[in-house]
Amino acid sequence: MDDAAAVDPARRLCGEIAWCHAANARAQWMSALDLALSASESTTAHRRAALGIEVDVRLHPRLGVPVLRHDPFPPIVPSPRSIVHGADTLAVEEGQEEAVADSSHTTLDEFARRVADLSVDRGLGPPRRVIVKLDVKDAASVPLLPHLNDFRCRKMGVNPPPLLQVWFNADLVGALGHGGTASFPDPMSSLRLATTDRGYAEHLSIGWSGLPPGPLTRAHYDTMRSFVNDAIHSGAMQPSVVRTFTVPIQFSRIRVPLSTESEATCSAEQLVNFLQTDLRLLLPQTPEVSVTFWRGRDEVILPDDCDWIERHFPPGTFVVDLD
Repeated sequence: MDDAAAVDPARRLCGEIAWCHAANARAQWMSALDLALSASESTTAHRRAALGIEVDVRLHPRLGVPVLRHDPFPPIVPSPRSIVHGADTLAVEEGQEEAVADSSHTTLDEFARRVADLSVDRGLGPPRRVIVKLDVKDAASVPLLPHLNDFRCRKMGVNPPPLLQVWFNADLVGALGHGGTASFPDPMSSLRLATTDRGYAEHLSIGWSGLPPGPLTRAHYDTMRSFVNDAIHSGAMQPSVVRTFTVPIQFSRIRVPLSTESEATCSAEQLVNFLQTDLRLLLPQTPEVSVTFWRGRDEVILPDDCDWIERHFPPGTFVVDLD
């Protein structure tokens, strides 16, 4: 079998961004940063692919700062057992002391400093484009995020690298309404804090929260369009500033429309229209408006999926996330 036949059929649509997902453990994100540094010694083809480093962000209940963690922290509940930290006493369930008091999590501030160091330490040769994606899991983290500038080089006389991007990613839009979700009770305020106060206005990835199983519908796209429109009019999103705007969609959610389109599902034409017409009209000055198709855990991408994307989306309007 030749190499081409052995490659995942979706790989022909991929290669622009090589993602390191959920790189929350220190060993994982340090390895990813080392990979970015070593790009100058790689082949030309390897350098062409951007390196995406995704970390999950949650507020640590004891430290009170954002840390790299995917799963929610165990709830703090009244209990005879407690942990005393100075004047504060945290009562926790039996066996959960370690999870609450754990100091092994990387703080987002530390991670930002290491990314800033990357701006200085790049080796010789053409630098590799690096995307740092902050997958923010709760509203409490947003006002405490490091400012965007903290990810950039702070050493005198060195400018931030033009090939370093920091994306703010969050599932802000409710499944069929955007009045708030459990994680983001006031999603518009969270977006405004991220873009205007913390500086994450250039690269945005906004998804749905609390979606039930099954395909996306026209109502879902109308809700997203309404959210973006409200964000623009409220000042939470400035079209003249946004450089990248992407909407993440899992492959499995487009499969039913691909095979058996009906009024209950969103047709292929509606999905394409949403991206190329609805979002483009709202963000006419944004050079990169796209959909990110992502693969769930243990999900297999079918050749028909890739054929459909290639037929309906011009190059540059979609990202296929396979890692």
